[in-house]
Amino acid sequence: VWGSFERARFQIGDEIIMKASLTSYSMKYFKNGEKIRTFAISGGKPGWETLNGVKIVHEAYTMKRMCSPRQH
Repeated sequence: VWGSFERARFQIGDEIIMKASLTSYSMKYFKNGEKIRTFAISGGKPGWETLNGVKIVHEAYTMKRMCSPRQH
């Protein structure tokens, strides 16, 4: 707060980092610096490859089915 002294109390959750490798088609899941699990992943089809870089997750789902329409 600008111009005054304020105190705020808050808590944040665990640190969750997921590192994906498109060369090994795997993703490592880290929680608070400890590797928990490694998953198999895909990196997209030719011409639609996943871009490199840092991604931020805005939503979380218990389960999400992702599919694309069939191309004729």
